[in-house]
Amino acid sequence: MSDTFHETWYVARRVRLPIETAAVALDALVGPHDVAGDAARALSLRPIASRPDALVVRRLEGSLSLSGIGPAVPVEIELSAWSRAESELGIRPTRLRPPRLRAERYFTAALGALAGLHERVTAPEAFARASASELLRRAS
Repeated sequence: MSDTFHETWYVARRVRLPIETAAVALDALVGPHDVAGDAARALSLRPIASRPDALVVRRLEGSLSLSGIGPAVPVEIELSAWSRAESELGIRPTRLRPPRLRAERYFTAALGALAGLHERVTAPEAFARASASELLRRAS
């Protein structure tokens, strides 16, 4: 991969859920647990205070564990609206200098973490939580 130059380190995946439903499901994943379901791609999520952004509904920070030698990479996870019916999950390193020497491992881990997040956010239990939350919000 040394002959490949990456313009951006941002990796994204669309989620077939409206933004409100996806946000509630993502909120349920915040905490110190293995979001991706694979020890090599462990991702622990924490909410962060960030500047207001009209496009980004949720912004979380985490540490993406890369398989092999070296420390975990601090990352930022974003949830934004893609359309009325879909959302987008994205991940990028927060350091000014991304792990260039471990680029292939970073992209493998980031894609795996996004796949794990996507699976957890779209799981039937997430739909139940989101629906219950939405019903409570409308009732109040």
